[in-house]
Amino acid sequence: MVSAIDKGRNGQSYLLSGNWHNLKELKQIILSIKGENRRILVLPAWTGYVGLPFTLLLSALKRQEPLYTKESIMALTHGNKMISSEKAEEELGYSRRSLHETIADSISWFKQSGRLL
Repeated sequence: MVSAIDKGRNGQSYLLSGNWHNLKELKQIILSIKGENRRILVLPAWTGYVGLPFTLLLSALKRQEPLYTKESIMALTHGNKMISSEKAEEELGYSRRSLHETIADSISWFKQSGRLL
């Protein structure tokens, strides 16, 4: 954001992307960070659609945000895998870091804030 303020051009938008990863890859990254090598089943997307009415009903009963939505399933399965940050790299000096590092930092933050055991 600071680079966009300092170096960005008025009226321009900049996408800050990384590499696209599927759920199986995300699972492997998380298990490697935790130092675990256990088998966790990654279900196909259609199972999320089957469970969606129950998820929405439960969230309404608890008066909470749903765990997931139709839109979140669609983003995981049909999201744009080719988003480019080339413009931000060239104009702002943006550089991405590995998803492994980002997830490791996120897990650490959630643990330190008491949101993850």
